[in-house]
Amino acid sequence: MEPAPKVRQRRIGRARPSHALRNDALLSAAATTTIATLGWDSTTIAHVADAAGLTHGAIYGRYIDKGELGAAHWTTTLLPALQEALHASIAAGMRSDGAEAFTEAMLRFVAPAPPIIAAVEMILAAPFEAIIGPGILADAQTLLAAWSEPSADLDATTATQAAAIVYFAFGLTLASYGPWLSEADMEPALRQLHQAVSAPTPIVTLPESPERYFSKTRLTADDPRLEALLNATVDLIGTLGYRGASVARICRAAGVSQGFLFDRFATKLDLLITTLEPLQQEAVRITDALGAQMRATYGPSIAEAVTWREHQLPEYQPSRLFSLEIVRLSRFNESVREQLGGTVATAVEERIAAAAGSSRPELIGFTHRDYAVSLGLIAVGNILPNAWKLPFNCITDVLVAGDPQGLAIRS
Repeated sequence: MEPAPKVRQRRIGRARPSHALRNDALLSAAATTTIATLGWDSTTIAHVADAAGLTHGAIYGRYIDKGELGAAHWTTTLLPALQEALHASIAAGMRSDGAEAFTEAMLRFVAPAPPIIAAVEMILAAPFEAIIGPGILADAQTLLAAWSEPSADLDATTATQAAAIVYFAFGLTLASYGPWLSEADMEPALRQLHQAVSAPTPIVTLPESPERYFSKTRLTADDPRLEALLNATVDLIGTLGYRGASVARICRAAGVSQGFLFDRFATKLDLLITTLEPLQQEAVRITDALGAQMRATYGPSIAEAVTWREHQLPEYQPSRLFSLEIVRLSRFNESVREQLGGTVATAVEERIAAAAGSSRPELIGFTHRDYAVSLGLIAVGNILPNAWKLPFNCITDVLVAGDPQGLAIRS
């Protein structure tokens, strides 16, 4: 497959002095490491300068503010790194003899280097960055659409093959902090994924769901004021992001005082964490209900394909943005990571217990891969608004048939 279009590059004028080139390299490495380690929200010019061993003035001599630095670094460094890694995976995934190269390429997302982590972090932060966000999202959409959007030159099956690889690549990057990975053998799961993406089955028209399963979930509480507060938290984080959803905004939306909030929660983070367990339980219940209904009528492959589609429907964008903010926070915040990771770790152990006698490392690898696709679907669903229309059965037919327990993937 041909590479996606070249990304924009900064126009070069006269040759720069050697010390300036050295400082550029230091600055680029420092920006990548800082964004990957602290997250975009917590990154500051001071952090980047200190990591680069440069003065703050040296940074401000190049960029007006953090936003300008981030936009330039995205264009010159992070987007090209993401493009190269995705292209390697897609090119190998399309080849029937590319299992080894595909596995090697996808392992770069299982244990991603700082440029990949930072690139995905910038994409997830972009919806909440009014100035630089639209440009980042437009670049990401152009990049992914070149591979994954059917056109006169790209048939639906080929687009779906590439889209599936992108889902797993994004999801594996987002799930790469999982502590269970230390036990996982990912190669069998990735080789079986290669079988699915390299040999797609004939496409079929997916059935409609009788109802919209992933409609906005509402939390309940005995106190109507607390219920309003919890739901306002979810709504505003899905609209403004965690940083933008201030305590004052949440309380105003809920119609309660800040005193009411702080009588019950020490911080905004504590309030957020309170919402996570019931939301996770409801997400599992809804996914299981959809899967059970579709499997009973159409079988496991179509059930999985419909689940992929439902995760990406345009009307669920606020819910996806909330979920992605939680995933983004979990990488940089231990409390959120423990809450989210605990649920996944429990699912890992349940799957292992249900397959007594099977290889534990391999089962962890399959479970991790299948958890990753759920994250990839919601991440890419916010970049490619028409991805939900793809004929996913051409991938899920093989993917589900090769599941070591004979079960549809829990997306």
